[in-house]
Parts: sequence; C-alpha cells; structure tokens
Amino acid sequence: MMPSLDEVLATFPRKRFLINIKSNDASEGDLLSQELSRIASGDLARLMVYGGDKPIAALRRALPDIKTMSLSSLKGCLIPYIAYGWTGVVPAACNNMVIFVPTNFAGWLWGWPNVFLNRMASANSLAFLVGPYHGGEFSTGIDTRDQVLALPGHYSGGVLTNELEVVGPELRTRLQSAR
Repeated sequence: MMPSLDEVLATFPRKRFLINIKSNDASEGDLLSQELSRIASGDLARLMVYGGDKPIAALRRALPDIKTMSLSSLKGCLIPYIAYGWTGVVPAACNNMVIFVPTNFAGWLWGWPNVFLNRMASANSLAFLVGPYHGGEFSTGIDTRDQVLALPGHYSGGVLTNELEVVGPELRTRLQSAR
C-alpha cells in the first residue's frame, strides 16, 4: 500500500521531496494545490514540484511560495541568466524555483558551479544537475557512475538520478571525501 504524503512527511521530518506532475493538465495542478494547501507551512517548504507548464502555472498561482519548475519556467530562468549572469543580476524568473541544470548547459552558466549555486540560493531556489538535454521534455538524471565521476570535484548542488542504486555509492564517497 502506498503511504500518504502526510505519512511520508512524518516519517522523514528533515528530508525534502520532489513531486513530478506527469501530465500537462492544468486541473492536476489545481488538485495538487488543494491537497498541499492543507499541509503546514513548515512541511510545505520541504516540497518541490515540477511538471508540465499548465499544471505548474496553476499550482504556482494557488501556492506561490512552493518551489516549482516547468520547461517554460526553466527556460525563463536559465536563458536570461546565460545572457547576462556575468553582470551578477539573477533574473526574477529564477526566484523560488527548483532548477534542473543539464550537464551540457552547465558550462554556459556564469560562475558554474559555486557562484551560480550561491546566486540561486540567494533567490530562494535549489539547483539540481541532470543529464544532458537533447530537446523535448526534461533531461534524464545523472544515472551512471561515469556521469558522477564527471561532476566538478567541488560540486555541492543537488543531483537528480533515476538510478540511485547505481550512482548512490559513488555520490556517498564524494560527499564523505568533501567533508
């Protein structure tokens, strides 16, 4: 039996969670916002949501403080940052987001990785490195040991993976050696 969101939040009181809306149906954003609106603000702050443009826009209208991302909002953040991040200005579109950074775009981000990560944190956003973007929907995760080994040695941002059992041991080793 699948646990409820309340049960998950109670079982893991210090963990953050990423919710993926698997459609582009605005009504799913409305339904999720109704469910999330009953959650205590402290627990709500531990949640991030990404998905299609329409449900994320609906969710963001209803719950503007939750960190969200869609392909459209990601482009609205990263493209201007690539253009003028060298000035130190963080585009307003980057505020309060979960940001997926494809590995093949990371080098275009001014100050990658540390300055970029710090700037996004100052905009109340969290960045996660993901696999390369090749058009279409979201990128895949960092799903191979070779992809983990290719991370900058001092990288301290998030990593999105679909293969935790494959990359987890290498990520754990990197975290322990960074301490």
